[in-house]
Amino acid sequence: MNKLFVNILLLIVLCLDSLIHAQELKFTANFVLNEQPLNKVQVTVYDMVTNKIIDNTNSGNSSKYEISLETGNNYKIYFSHPKVHAMFFEIIGVNMSENDTYDNYYYEMDIDFIPITEPNVDTSILSKNPVHRIIYANKRFEDDKKYNELTLSKIFKEESNDNITDISKPLKIPYNWAGVLFIKTGNNSTPISKKDVILYKTNKVPYFAKQTNNFGQFFFNKVYVDSAEYLYVDLKEKEAIGKTLVLADSKKNLLYETKITDTKVQIPLSKTVARALIDNRFTFFIGGKIYKETDTSVTFYTEEPVFLLNQNGTIIQSTKTNIFGAFVFQGIKPGGVYQISIKKENLKKPYKAMLYNNIDEPICEIDSALPPNQLVCAFRADNNKKFDQLLINESLLKMNVKGKVYNENTNNPIADLKIYLINENGKIIDSTITDNFGSFIFAFVPYMKYSFKFYDPSNSIVTSSRILLYSSNDQLVKLLYMIKNNPFMFNLLDYEQKKLSEIYSDDPWLNISSLRIKNKNIPTITEHIYFETNQYRITAEAEKILKKILTILVSNPQLNIEIRAYTDSRADDKYNLELSQKRATAVKNYLIQKGISADRIVAIGNGEQNILNHCKNNVPCTDDEHAVNRRVEFDLK
Repeated sequence: MNKLFVNILLLIVLCLDSLIHAQELKFTANFVLNEQPLNKVQVTVYDMVTNKIIDNTNSGNSSKYEISLETGNNYKIYFSHPKVHAMFFEIIGVNMSENDTYDNYYYEMDIDFIPITEPNVDTSILSKNPVHRIIYANKRFEDDKKYNELTLSKIFKEESNDNITDISKPLKIPYNWAGVLFIKTGNNSTPISKKDVILYKTNKVPYFAKQTNNFGQFFFNKVYVDSAEYLYVDLKEKEAIGKTLVLADSKKNLLYETKITDTKVQIPLSKTVARALIDNRFTFFIGGKIYKETDTSVTFYTEEPVFLLNQNGTIIQSTKTNIFGAFVFQGIKPGGVYQISIKKENLKKPYKAMLYNNIDEPICEIDSALPPNQLVCAFRADNNKKFDQLLINESLLKMNVKGKVYNENTNNPIADLKIYLINENGKIIDSTITDNFGSFIFAFVPYMKYSFKFYDPSNSIVTSSRILLYSSNDQLVKLLYMIKNNPFMFNLLDYEQKKLSEIYSDDPWLNISSLRIKNKNIPTITEHIYFETNQYRITAEAEKILKKILTILVSNPQLNIEIRAYTDSRADDKYNLELSQKRATAVKNYLIQKGISADRIVAIGNGEQNILNHCKNNVPCTDDEHAVNRRVEFDLK
């Protein structure tokens, strides 16, 4: 378990004159143990001024606790459960001005408890000091970051190499690190994929050794920040010399850059850089495609349920494949063991279920039986080929956000309510209006953290102070209190967004499949179709990409297609032109063999024309940089 046990999902919404109740802080805690919701948590709330208990309750069958607290006061909140170490929090609000106490506030967080079996915990710290402190500052309730970091650093004991704890040493807390490495040349940047990254301690002893994934990401578990000295990166390719190596945090904020003078690069870790790499909430997105295969045929596993199981076989996520058999799961924690599962009853003989990644590389057969009636493929979220193939870059994700809004209860849908979708930076991304059933949808939106703003244009649509936000499959997501003053803005926690969002890997063919209008403006689609070196035969991996194109052409007989094939610059110009023409023709012939009229297809080989980066003739480039230029473009008209 992540020893940084309080992973806080801040929801601090300052709603001036927008909530029905005055002068209160609505505090909400979501209880988690070992990545699972924790029920039956005992909660006791003390007024620190009067030292009186104002609430003493058990969460029962719920993993959530909510209480409305009067502003302008201090509180202690104690949490206990037989399976966890007891702890308490403090909320400090006595420093609020009188005017500020008339406003209303939300503070919501996830509490990831420490299991009672965790040995390296100083229980005296837990019993005497608040584990987490919330203060009023900057016109809102927020974390006391300085206090919280100092307290957390005292709770866990660092184990020495000989497993003997030296009580004279200061206690430290291990953090999780996540970062990204890439090579920059001018305005072009390329992820450093499949390269070794070693973290060294201050005594020059290797701490951890990992390998970057396809997107240049790396991750270290349980790093003691004060003991980290430098990162060692083995680039292996001499073509990288002379370019710039960049280290960024998990959100791609620049931390360090250096000119590459050798294939082996050492990155010093200042305290600022080391702390910026801390990301205890870092998770991965994974996805793939499922095909039904026999010895002679391959078909998409279309619009069928897919499940993500934990190591014990418990379903923790579920979704449906799209028309191309693709799916996405989120929140994959590094180091965890997971299983991708389908229902055995959905796979009839002689078919077998094969799992591929998003670029149609084979991963595994989904064939291991698991009761009841499940077929699974297991993987560990760490450096290994299977997991690397499943990873999806967050920038390639899209989502549909769908929900319903009601006045007071589900018998009173709110129609004609204007809803704005707002990103993390406060920018309006899109807007829509609820229909007669209170339903709304934002389709084909880039994946992001978002918030909503509700606007009642006539001041007559919202007839109740209590607003219910439901998901499209009728799950209650959030209960809101508002009055008719407009607009009303609020944030969503991660688990609330999951209920409203349908996430999928961006696939331009999927978008085209939804078009029903002739002569619709369709953008050029680029695919990195794999051909063997100096060959033009359609491989099994390439065929799976072409099956998507075939699906579109069959279902849209009015469309014609132009195929343009390109190579990189590593061979003779004339040879590359001839090879690209053979590859474009091979794609055309495949489509003709599958029943598409030759009159609808144009095939053009462009060789090394239109190089997309700096990798032209005689320019030293890495394999990753050359790969950008090996592509096939498709224009549908």
